[in-house]
Amino acid sequence: MKAAQFNKYGGPEVVEFKRDAVLPKVGEGQILVEGHAASINPIDLVIRAGYLQGMIPLTFPVTLFGDFAGEVKEVGQGVSGFRVGDQVFGFAP
Repeated sequence: MKAAQFNKYGGPEVVEFKRDAVLPKVGEGQILVEGHAASINPIDLVIRAGYLQGMIPLTFPVTLFGDFAGEVKEVGQGVSGFRVGDQVFGFAP
């Protein structure tokens, strides 16, 4: 999967664009969305800079872009209201 990720806190220089990022595993109560569009918001920049380390603990690498639109590719156990192929949009904290 392609992804913009960072492995440490910092400025824009810590962002790496990967073509071979690991596809996340779908857990209980989760869905996997193939992103068709995404955005970077001011909060993404604050998180990347490390200003919220005490409030939002991260496990690196972190994939950027909280806002997204795309298609559901996988549905985890216990999920209702979503099916593979659904077109969705939202915010992934």
